[in-house]
Amino acid sequence: MKNKLASLKNRHINRLKAAGFTVVGTAVGAPAFADEATQTAITSAYTEGSADLTVAVAGLIGLVSVVVGVGMIISMLRKG
Repeated sequence: MKNKLASLKNRHINRLKAAGFTVVGTAVGAPAFADEATQTAITSAYTEGSADLTVAVAGLIGLVSVVVGVGMIISMLRKG
């Protein structure tokens, strides 16, 4: 029983090691397949996404400032 359990454990460890080497080998080899066009497309998409985020944040800040301003005006009109 003990021998069979040790055998199963060793087989499982060997399979995990083999899978780990496959994943590492794939991850290390992946950048070799990235060509210049792909790299340019990724950089372009990142730049456009960053610009879109900047515009969205600026719009949100502008909207909040308008709402606060209108709230202040309404508050002053109610007092007077």
